[in-house]
Amino acid sequence: MSTYYYKNTSIKLDNGAIKYIINSTVAGVFKYNGSSVFTLQSSYTSAFTTTVNEIPSDTGYNYNSTDISTYCIATWAESSSSDFSSSSIPSWCNKIRAVLIGGGGGGITGPNANSYDTNTDYTHNVVNHQHDHGTSHYGNDNDIQSQPHNHTTYHNGGGGGGGGGFIYLSTYDITNTKSNVNISLGKGGTANTAGGNTQISLSTTKSYTVGGGGSGTSGTVTGGSAGTAPSTDYYVTTSVSGKKGSNGYSENGGSGSSIGDDALNIINDSTIKTYGKGGNGTATSGIAGGSGTNGYYRIYFLSS
Repeated sequence: MSTYYYKNTSIKLDNGAIKYIINSTVAGVFKYNGSSVFTLQSSYTSAFTTTVNEIPSDTGYNYNSTDISTYCIATWAESSSSDFSSSSIPSWCNKIRAVLIGGGGGGITGPNANSYDTNTDYTHNVVNHQHDHGTSHYGNDNDIQSQPHNHTTYHNGGGGGGGGGFIYLSTYDITNTKSNVNISLGKGGTANTAGGNTQISLSTTKSYTVGGGGSGTSGTVTGGSAGTAPSTDYYVTTSVSGKKGSNGYSENGGSGSSIGDDALNIINDSTIKTYGKGGNGTATSGIAGGSGTNGYYRIYFLSS
């Protein structure tokens, strides 16, 4: 615990439990050893809609008859390209919330998009004959001419990669299982490879897995399957499967798909919306499909 001051009164508040204060008046009276505690983020835009609760635990101290926490954002950790281990959980943290996204599937390398064969058209000009009503007979046969031309057969390109699944894990008590809490980040799949699953382990017996988007073998026209998401329950209050990758079509690879629309609508942050997206398929054999983007996690730390 650190000593904080609210209205010049010493209060007990877990160190680091609050990432931002988003109310200028509260920030002006919320002090630590006489100095400002946090960077004021008066224009802070939540990364998520109200579906995802970013408010920290109650402090027990009120401003305008409302707990100070209402004007604050809980501290969090989020993925870059690595997993999360229990050693990163603050000592004061006893509960967590989390957002998880599976990795995007890799785009599919297309078949030979175009094949050629040579056909020959034969042209026989009109033959002119003249007959005399005597003994003579003569004619004029033009030469037979050949005109080769190429005939192109078009094939569909490879399918796009599927988008990853999405879940929001509401407040979960880790007081007795803190050392077991880990998150493995689902990586984006390379060409013809499915995206990785993002999994959170909460204890030795409790975990949730968010599926990565699908892909397919080289030359497959059908887009990769959608990343799956576990069913909702007491803790997982929001669960959205990803989108299926688009099929390849004439001379073109299919587009990679994103996480599901219902999940996109929950996310306000444009960068987070790019996670879990499938790679685009390609139209030509030998040119690899695009890679999917990595999955994502954000874990909020709460004291109670």
